Amino acid sequence: MTKKVLVTALLTVSMAKRIEEAARGGKFDVTFEYLPNRRVLTEEVIASGLQARTIPEDESAENPGEALSGFAATLGDTPLRIVRHNKETLEWLQMNSVGYDDYVRDDMLSEKCVLCNAAGMYGTIVSEHMIGLTFDVLRGFGYCYEGKAQHLWRPSRPIQVVEGSTVVVLGLGDIGGRYAKKMKALGAYVIGVRRKMTEKPPYLDEQITFDALDDVLPRADILAMVIPGGPSTYHLMDERRLKRMKRGSVIVNAGRGSSIDQKALAELLTAGHFLGAGLDVTDPEPLPADDPLWDAPNLLLCPHTAGTWHRETMDKFTDICVENMKAWVHGGEFSRVISMEDRKSVAEMYKNTN
Repeated sequence: MTKKVLVTALLTVSMAKRIEEAARGGKFDVTFEYLPNRRVLTEEVIASGLQARTIPEDESAENPGEALSGFAATLGDTPLRIVRHNKETLEWLQMNSVGYDDYVRDDMLSEKCVLCNAAGMYGTIVSEHMIGLTFDVLRGFGYCYEGKAQHLWRPSRPIQVVEGSTVVVLGLGDIGGRYAKKMKALGAYVIGVRRKMTEKPPYLDEQITFDALDDVLPRADILAMVIPGGPSTYHLMDERRLKRMKRGSVIVNAGRGSSIDQKALAELLTAGHFLGAGLDVTDPEPLPADDPLWDAPNLLLCPHTAGTWHRETMDKFTDICVENMKAWVHGGEFSRVISMEDRKSVAEMYKNTN
């Protein structure tokens, strides 16, 4: 028996060959095909002899046909139409991102398909992006960019500093933990918020659970959010909680846009309640052109670019693929599996909000 794998993630030749090597000697044979587009399958990879997926002119990722049929697995954040087109044959979908909402809504996958994300892949790059968002908002660099564009030499707007500030980190996974550690090293007093109490790591000054969030929000000079989507986090920072934060504080969000009531945030930014906010995520994405967030003052808005694809993340993704490829072809345990309970819970949330 032979099963086909479609690779949509950007890989170097050596990375692709590592994954292909991991597929050998299992319970079935595996063939690999690489989907070429503007950011996937470089000329170097094609020249190496790896098999590019040839797509007829009347077919595409947006309009999949026979050329994009019959795949048992996909590696990478595969276009949704291709996933839906292969619903009956897909056994395993390996994402190269962490958030999985799009793949569980609208009956996208069958229950037989194992869905794995790339948790732990973006800790370094996203935490550094969050540091950048934090300093940009605290120091008002956007104000300087505006002045430069208008050839204006003008005094700075009010600023804040990290050292001596109180930072509340909401979500202490790989990304949140790394951000908290960096902020502690910069001299901040760091409070970590997590779902379940565990042993407090040394880079936290305090550790609480979600049910105590209301108690620490008024103390926060900076609130950094790195929490997943889903019913339990939807509008976790609603208007009431946003107003509990002190005047002149800062919000940074690199988790999910749905965790903040964006309308309330835009209104409070306009009212001057916050010094500013730095968002890498919104709800929905892309953000509609008429959304009030676009015009909110002192807001740095990035189009979900924190987890930029570069060599370190590519190496980590390759490690995840190798591990799970061995599990698939030999019948072992997959890592980073999204449970059926979580898949159904998120899918139900979208049904209720549509």
